[in-house]
Amino acid sequence: MERLIDQLKKDIQKKRSLNQTQPIDDEVLGYISIYEHGNKLYSALAKKWLQFFLVNAGYAERLRDLR
Repeated sequence: MERLIDQLKKDIQKKRSLNQTQPIDDEVLGYISIYEHGNKLYSALAKKWLQFFLVNAGYAERLRDLR
């Protein structure tokens, strides 16, 4: 999952450099920050959200791939 999060951050940075950002990008970066730096409870919630996002965005095929 860490590899996918790093790829997601790189993709968002690339979109920013091309001036193609969307409002969801800031929200995703917020969840990544909470996942990496938040307390246990909020980090766990952010992890769940990120798992669903990574599957829905096509970074992973299934939730099972992220565990």
